Formats: sequence, C-alpha cells, structure tokens
Amino acid sequence: MSIVATAGETRIETLEVPRLYKVQEVAELLQVGHTYVYEEISQGRLKTIDLANGEKREKLRVAADDLQAFLDSRRVR
Repeated sequence: MSIVATAGETRIETLEVPRLYKVQEVAELLQVGHTYVYEEISQGRLKTIDLANGEKREKLRVAADDLQAFLDSRRVR
C-alpha cells in the first residue's frame, strides 16, 4: 500500500499482490514431481519470482498469472 499526497488531499493506493505459489505447490497442483517444475523453470518455460534477497538458498515463487500462461502454452488443440 502506498499513500500519495496531492494538493490538499491524501489518496491511498492499494497494491494488488498476485497469488504466489511455492515450487512444491505448483508440482502438487500439476500432479508432477518438483524436478519437472524446476526443469521447466530452468528452460525458461515457467517464469518465477526470486525472493531470496541475496541469501544462498533460492526462494522461488510462481505467480498465478505466470502459471496460467505456462498452462496455456502447453495446451494441445
């Protein structure tokens, strides 16, 4: 959330944070192993957000929109 002050008024703007999934949650949703999810990430087919903030251990999250885009790209007609 951010507060913006303008000439005599204060306006509060809300930040919409997308639903974020852990890699293991994505694997469970797709009913696949977590190694498959990591492979799709490493190949650039599934986008992630890295929340590690300089830590050694990765804290990857997948936004709901990116998961949907991935599923759409895998759709067979």
